[in-house]
Amino acid sequence: MGSEMRIPHTRRDFGELLRIHRIRRAATQHQLAGLSTVSVRAIRDLELGKAHRPRRDTVRLLADGLGLTGRERVEFETASAAPGWATPAHDLTAAPPPAPLDAIVGRDAEVAVLTELARSGSQRLVTVVGLPGVGKSRAVLEVAGALGDLPVLWSDAAAEPAPDTLAALVRAALGSPGSARGADMAAAHLAELVGAAAAVLVLDGYDRDDVDRAALPVLLQRCPGLRIVLTTRVPWGLAGERVFPLGPLAVPAPDADPESVPSVRLLRSHLSRLQPGFTHTATGVGALCRALDGIPSALEAAASALTVYPLAELVEELADDPFDIAGEHLDTHLRRAVATLDAPVAALLSRLVGLRGGWSMTDAVRASGLRAGVCAPLVRALLVRGLVRCADDTDRTRFTVLGLVTALYRARRLTAKEAM
Repeated sequence: MGSEMRIPHTRRDFGELLRIHRIRRAATQHQLAGLSTVSVRAIRDLELGKAHRPRRDTVRLLADGLGLTGRERVEFETASAAPGWATPAHDLTAAPPPAPLDAIVGRDAEVAVLTELARSGSQRLVTVVGLPGVGKSRAVLEVAGALGDLPVLWSDAAAEPAPDTLAALVRAALGSPGSARGADMAAAHLAELVGAAAAVLVLDGYDRDDVDRAALPVLLQRCPGLRIVLTTRVPWGLAGERVFPLGPLAVPAPDADPESVPSVRLLRSHLSRLQPGFTHTATGVGALCRALDGIPSALEAAASALTVYPLAELVEELADDPFDIAGEHLDTHLRRAVATLDAPVAALLSRLVGLRGGWSMTDAVRASGLRAGVCAPLVRALLVRGLVRCADDTDRTRFTVLGLVTALYRARRLTAKEAM
């Protein structure tokens, strides 16, 4: 790891550095007060060491008044920070991705594309979107392992980072909604650490309302070699964002051999660990995968249920109420996904639910009464949200609404507003 990727171990006292920069500018304390709008007394107390922790706004005003930019500004802001995450020496291995707990199944193509995007830097902001439980984190974790020597910084939205760590610095640099420029100092430290080096920052499980979205373009501008990979439910709508939808795993057609289909392979992988040596009929396993739409988290729950349920009975249970096995959390996530759709997209979905089997764009236009140019972006929005999928991997122009979504409509689990 090159030295350009490290934060220096030492730093000057802030008051000393303030005085040095003021003298270099040939300014008196009174003159700096006029340039920065910071009071003469505050400047004097800082230079004498009577005040040790200036507010961020004060530091920013002083830096502006002194005309500091680039590394001089970063050093100035670093010297003003309280001890903690802002000062320790870190390298880019200090926020590693977690170790995978199991093998990934059925995502070879997606992992290959995402790995190439991250390695090449051709798309510096990639947003992997899809339903909760579809395997976004696991796919990106596989990408992180395939990047070799390219440093990966991993930040998990669900985990509270320990103080004085690089993970805490990353979290601070992301800011919070409506924080204006509150994350500037942390972003400056992170930018100094990364510099121009090639590195990948993974933001796992962050929703667009969790952070100050303006922080991401700032980081990308300050760090020309940085690539950011998000895993989230919906796109963030940022300039230059490459949206990468991750849908459920492919499921077998009723009359096809299911053994090589990704969802079947994943279900059998779970079963092999829970019930070593126990076999299930290909027909029953395929029906189970179809009933659960190939959603990895639901398939894992079904594998666990098969330790106490006969396969045929479990398939019957799923026909009556798929969420009884798939889990209430999946019911909640799907309801939320439908409830947060824009009104035109939600209205189209309510029409598409009534179409049987695979349908084409022509079918969608007929069912909705919309013009093709209006209907196509709405279908695309449903694909991105994971509520619609390709009906057949060999024909990417025919689609189907997820069976679980259809079940919500049929069971009237959706409110009138959600089902509009």
